[in-house]
Amino acid sequence: DKTIYLLGGGDSAKDLIMSEDITPKQVLNLDPFIGAETVSKAKNQNYLSLPIYAQDTSAIEKEIKQRNIDSADEMWASYSVPYYLDTPEEISGLFQTIKQFLAENGTAKIAPIAIQAGDAELYAKAREEFMKQIKDYSASSEFNVYVTESTTGGTLFIEKIPASNQESEQKTHLASQQEAEKRHVREERDKERLAEIRKKLGI
Repeated sequence: DKTIYLLGGGDSAKDLIMSEDITPKQVLNLDPFIGAETVSKAKNQNYLSLPIYAQDTSAIEKEIKQRNIDSADEMWASYSVPYYLDTPEEISGLFQTIKQFLAENGTAKIAPIAIQAGDAELYAKAREEFMKQIKDYSASSEFNVYVTESTTGGTLFIEKIPASNQESEQKTHLASQQEAEKRHVREERDKERLAEIRKKLGI
């Protein structure tokens, strides 16, 4: 019953579509380089491929609105993006796609955790942008980010936290901050009182 977006899925979508065990509601493959489709992919009548870059948020938004496609319960990127992206702008666009089209409680999976931009200068800039995006997502109350290790480079998981949970976490964080501030005021007051007592005692 899930809607799955394949980010640059290519022909690797075949195993997913033909599986008897995995029966998603919809599989959307965003891949501008895909060749002729395998007819058998349409077996379950739930597969659609669009020749769109995974980082092209405006094109994706236009298509899913026109076709009435749900937000993604899962996003899969396996040896596609950001692995084959070259520029900081492309990487930023990819993460914007995740932010914009991943449903609440949805999960994006990226493997391997690697990029291979062309020359050394491009690689350095792309890697810097990739790390910036990870840090921003990790610091956000909107997402939960974690990594599982493997011999092939590990998998990055990005989970979208429901807005209701975010509000609850924010309230908890605010309450903690307020309690810390009160504790600090009490500690400072106690210090002042101790100083007064010491002064009176001539200590």
